Amino acid sequence: MEDIVYGLFPTPVFKTKITPLTEGQKETVFNNIETVQQENNIRSKDLFILNNPCLSLLKKEVESSLERYKEQIISPRTEVSFPLTNSWGIATRPGEKHHMHHHPNAFLSGVIYLQTLSKDYLKFIRDGQETIQIFSSELNPFNSRTWSFPVEDNDLLIFPSHFRHAVDTNTQEKSRCTIAFNTWIKGTIGCKEVVSELIL
Repeated sequence: MEDIVYGLFPTPVFKTKITPLTEGQKETVFNNIETVQQENNIRSKDLFILNNPCLSLLKKEVESSLERYKEQIISPRTEVSFPLTNSWGIATRPGEKHHMHHHPNAFLSGVIYLQTLSKDYLKFIRDGQETIQIFSSELNPFNSRTWSFPVEDNDLLIFPSHFRHAVDTNTQEKSRCTIAFNTWIKGTIGCKEVVSELIL
């Protein structure tokens, strides 16, 4: 009999493609806006960058992707949506990185990759602490503490906001340019019968 290993309750990472931005749109996002220096990279001062009129089509693509995430992964019984709560540009220049973090006060989060590096990736970190540590000779999704998820230009990732992630130090000669965003929940969740209904 063939052995089978099942992965129960996996954490979803939704990946799709966006329409490439024009050079003018990229210029608006990364060269013609005010920025704030963070600990390890820079971000736009504008925390609602997807509301910029020149990014209206990109915002629609993000909203459409969130709708598909909802239908394919959550499949809710009630009418709910996941409106954007904020969005900001990030540039990780040579020598910079992005510390391990999650996105509090959000339901789903996402990253739009406008300019990536060679063999680029987003590193996800497993929740919880190891009580027993056994080092593996060959890594797989079951025994790994971290997972480097490959990304390319024009990729869009959506994942639960509690899922910790990080970006390793940029060792190349160009910057990684992305737009990140958060969402919340709008609609009715829970159920009256078990006294958990909540209207948001």
